[in-house]
Amino acid sequence: MRTQADFGSAIAGYELIPQRLVSVASRAIPRAEVAAGMLLAIGVYESAVAVLTSLLLAVFSAAMAVNLMRGRVIDCGCTGGAVSRPIGWSHVLLNLGLICLSILVVLRAPSGAFSPPTEGVLPAVLVLGALGVAGSLAGHAARALRVGAR
Repeated sequence: MRTQADFGSAIAGYELIPQRLVSVASRAIPRAEVAAGMLLAIGVYESAVAVLTSLLLAVFSAAMAVNLMRGRVIDCGCTGGAVSRPIGWSHVLLNLGLICLSILVVLRAPSGAFSPPTEGVLPAVLVLGALGVAGSLAGHAARALRVGAR
């Protein structure tokens, strides 16, 4: 999303939390995601961060699934770009794949609080991230082509 207000609008669009909590969520979620990514990348508290990341992804997946089952087409709030992207089952599947990787981090994390990233997990996360970006770009290109063809 371009701004915190745009992200807040996306969160409000899910219609799952009270309006008074939208502002708090729009500030907290991006900060939590960046902090979790940084901690996982440097290998600090891998297990705890992976569990919290899994919980976040499960909440995001549930919010999307509820709205998809309601038949609603809303902005996912996940692209971080200037273009809104509607939710879809592909988001839920990607999140479930990321949850599986987070569980793998928990199962393979060393017992110490500080350790290097778990072997094999970081490349897998990077591949999934690249696939997500590629899918997002393909979706944007397809929408642009449809708009241009009108």
